[in-house]
Amino acid sequence: MTNSIPRVQLFLTGLPNIYEYSDTSSLTLSVYPVNDSPVITGIPDQSFAMNDTVQVFLNQYVSDPDLPNDNISWTCYCGDNLLITIADDIARITNKTGWIGTDSVLFIAKDDSMSSDSSWVNFTVVPIYSPRNLSSNSGLTYVPLIWNKPGPQIEELIYDNGSPTGASTGFIGCKTACRLTPPWPCKVVALKFYVNVQSTVTFLSGIYSWNGTSPGEVIPEFNHKIDTSVWWYCWEYIDVSEYDIMVNGDFVVSCEYIVDYEPSIGIDSEDNCRGWSPNPSYSSEWKSDKYTYFIRAIVEKIPGSGQKITTLSLEKKRIPKK
Repeated sequence: MTNSIPRVQLFLTGLPNIYEYSDTSSLTLSVYPVNDSPVITGIPDQSFAMNDTVQVFLNQYVSDPDLPNDNISWTCYCGDNLLITIADDIARITNKTGWIGTDSVLFIAKDDSMSSDSSWVNFTVVPIYSPRNLSSNSGLTYVPLIWNKPGPQIEELIYDNGSPTGASTGFIGCKTACRLTPPWPCKVVALKFYVNVQSTVTFLSGIYSWNGTSPGEVIPEFNHKIDTSVWWYCWEYIDVSEYDIMVNGDFVVSCEYIVDYEPSIGIDSEDNCRGWSPNPSYSSEWKSDKYTYFIRAIVEKIPGSGQKITTLSLEKKRIPKK
């Protein structure tokens, strides 16, 4: 739109002789341009692996009738799980702490007059899954394939069916646990609990050895605080990578109640011999439960492990979660 200065003539006439009783006057109208706000459209939701970086070329998703005279500047707001930098209209999103899940980011575009538009975009961080048994069927011959993707092999150990049919809770001192079987000698990177709480609460998460028939000695324990009210179930993630917990074979992850009846842990009714709890409560004797608890672990393969290694011997201790 450009400035223009049209002229308007006004005619005043009277009756009966319009030529004898008349007058004219000119009026100048000045029209100035009005700024149009930028419009953001179509920034797609994205998924990326936990050790990758994703780029979003932001100017591909904004339009402004005032361009190219206006400049577009970008800002964003997000939670604590993702690290986002914006330079040259390119957003770079990385995972800050090894977190896995979905977080929403608000992108805001402003022009020179500070008119703006915004758009929410979901970013999902996923584990790096390592295919264990790749093969190619060529006629009657199976040809082994070797997977040479660079970077660490990371896998989430999952034994629940993904759809909780109920919940487990208990009073102070009670425990619920799940036996996990990594495919190779590994480092424990993180623990995950599908929880529900009504207020801020702390629970004690533990990692136990496996003695062949039941949970054995506790390796470390972690005081973990859930500091946000969760009115429905969600995954609570505990990063334990800094403690260098190495395992070779089965291990057990538990939740011990420090507060009566919180948190609730999701369960499914399928009994796959993975659920455990002390029998009776407070006892050191464990019993197998008929439920599968929604307790998981994320593990990283130890480089070069086809070789046999031994479980790292850790002094039994309780570690306060930072």
